[in-house]
Amino acid sequence: RAPRLALPARLGGRAPRRRRYDVEGRHIHPIVPKPSPERILELIMGYYDEQAHVYDRFDLEHPTRKPYTEKINELVAEAYAARPELERVLALACGTGRRAWSIRKGLGRQYGITGVDISGAMADIANERGIDAINAPFLEAEVPEEAYDACTILYAFGHVPHSGLRKQWLRKVHRSLKPGGLLLFDVFNLNDRHEWGPSALKAYERLSLGDQGYERGDVFYQRTGGRETAFLHYFEEPELRALLAECGFRVERLLHVGYTHRSGQLLQEPDAGAFFVQAVKE
Repeated sequence: RAPRLALPARLGGRAPRRRRYDVEGRHIHPIVPKPSPERILELIMGYYDEQAHVYDRFDLEHPTRKPYTEKINELVAEAYAARPELERVLALACGTGRRAWSIRKGLGRQYGITGVDISGAMADIANERGIDAINAPFLEAEVPEEAYDACTILYAFGHVPHSGLRKQWLRKVHRSLKPGGLLLFDVFNLNDRHEWGPSALKAYERLSLGDQGYERGDVFYQRTGGRETAFLHYFEEPELRALLAECGFRVERLLHVGYTHRSGQLLQEPDAGAFFVQAVKE
């Protein structure tokens, strides 16, 4: 299943306090206080640098990840197919570029792809695939305004470490898109009973993590067998819709896609599956 939750021994040169909370057999170890956004981005960069050489294999071989990512790719391809005028795509957190490349190949189209990724190791692999990948945090990357027909943020928007930064991301995406441009992304559902969200919410409330700088849905984790720590924010649907509206987007589709439960299938239950969002620039 998904990577196990864990707390590293040290962060940023000092040992954080450890708080252990056991929910339904899962151990959540929040880092308190919550590290700064800059430190969290450093952690995420290290996390993906560590696994760049195995990331594609994990996507293709993991029994739940593979059908999930393939379904998300299919939904992105459907949105692209409905837009014959598609010429340029911005792939944020493009990783190795495999998914952006695969979607384009499956469509038989020749639109340009600009990628942005915080991991240098990932961006190098994307460039080898023919993606024009920029190695930088998105807010520091130079991307032209009103230049792209669509933007994707696949399996990544939850890594943005704070609500204020998420607004900055979406406003910059809005500026980069042509009028009527598409935004396509997926995030984890805080209320998905098959995932970490409900356990993280219980820990947030029981341990008063809001007093430690946390927002509802914040989680730190490590991949099993890995050393580097990463961060995810789990979302609620009203939170997502309000965020998109505030940043100038209209939601066209918001779907539930199974991850650990009925992986890759479209689900109807509000407390099951990750969110796939298709929105348009207004």
